[in-house]
Amino acid sequence: MKGKVLIGISGGVDSSVAAHLLKEEGWDVVGVFVFLQTLSDSPRSCCSIASLRIAYRVAKKLGIPFRAIDYTEPFRRGIIQMFIDEYRAGRTPNVCVFCNRDYKLGAIWKEALKEGAYMATGHYARTGVFRGRKVIRMGEDLSKDQSYFLSYLRPKMVERLLLPVGEYTKEEIREMARKLELETADREDSMDLCFVEGDYRDFLVKMGVKPREGEIVDIYGNVIGKHRGYAFYTVGQRRGLGVALGRRAYVVDIIPEENRIVVGFEEDVHRRIVIASRLNMFVEMETSFRARVRIRNVHKAAPATVKLEKEKAIIEFDVPQFAPAPGQIAAFYVDDYLVGAGVIEESRK
Repeated sequence: MKGKVLIGISGGVDSSVAAHLLKEEGWDVVGVFVFLQTLSDSPRSCCSIASLRIAYRVAKKLGIPFRAIDYTEPFRRGIIQMFIDEYRAGRTPNVCVFCNRDYKLGAIWKEALKEGAYMATGHYARTGVFRGRKVIRMGEDLSKDQSYFLSYLRPKMVERLLLPVGEYTKEEIREMARKLELETADREDSMDLCFVEGDYRDFLVKMGVKPREGEIVDIYGNVIGKHRGYAFYTVGQRRGLGVALGRRAYVVDIIPEENRIVVGFEEDVHRRIVIASRLNMFVEMETSFRARVRIRNVHKAAPATVKLEKEKAIIEFDVPQFAPAPGQIAAFYVDDYLVGAGVIEESRK
C-alpha cells in the first residue's frame, strides 16, 4: 500500500475515475465530498445535495470509504460574498481559484494534514518538478486543461497533491467509467459557478445588488447611452450594451466611483500591459522572466515578459491581448509548468 490519500469526489466522471485510478495504483483511498451550497440543486452543480448522493453511490461502487464535510456557511460568507463584493466594485471575479484553495480542496487539505495523508482531485492537470520544486503542470489534453483553476493553491498543498486524470483525455476517462459501469460515465460536466443558475446578473439582484442607472461614455468621455447598473457589465462585454456606433462595441472600462461604463471598439479593448497583485508564486523566479500568460480560463496562454516589482507583476505581452479584466487571474507558465499567478488589477496599451 502506497499510503493514504483523500480524494475530492464531486459526483462527476473525472473524480470518480480518479478515485479508481488511485486505488489501482495501490493507494488507501478515501472519498471526500465537500458540501458547499444550497442555492442550487442543479445536476451540473459540483457541490449540491444531488451531487452528494451520486458521490456516495460512486464511492460505494468503487468500494472505498466515504465522508462528507459541510462547508456551506464558510462558503456563503467567503466565496459568495466575494462574488457579490467584486461585482459591486466593478470587477470580474474568478472565485473558483479561491474556492479550490480555501474551501473545496482546502477542506480536504485540512483533513489530510491531520491524518498524514495525501490529497487528490480529478482536475485535468499534472504535477512535475521545476527548479527542484513540485509544481502543477498543464494537463496532457490541452483542450481540457484545468491547471488555471489550481493556480492559487498554496505551495505546501501542491507538495502532497495527486492528479490522476491529467495524463488522459476526457473521452478516455469517460470510456474507463463506462467499463467500470459508473453512473457518472456520461454525466454532464459541472458548471463553473456552482451557486448560480442562469444569468449571474439575476443572481446579483436576488442577493441584494440593486441596479442603478448611469452613463455609458465613449473613450473620449462623450455620453452615448445609459446603463442599468455597472455591476451588471464586464470588461470585454459586447452584447446588451444598447448603443449603436456603426461597428461592434465593447466595454473597455468600468468606473464605479463615477457610475460609468466606457465603451469602445475592438482595438480599444486590447491591452499589451497587465498589472497583477496578490501574487502566488510556486517557484522563486528572476525579477524578469519570459513566460506564457493566461488571463482567463478560456484564454490561450500568450508569450510575455513578466517583471516582479514590489509584490506586483507587470506583464508585457508580445502581442496585445483581448480584454484583461480586473479581478481575473493571470497565470504564468514556463513551458507547461505553472510557476505562479496574480490577480489582475489594471491594464493599459
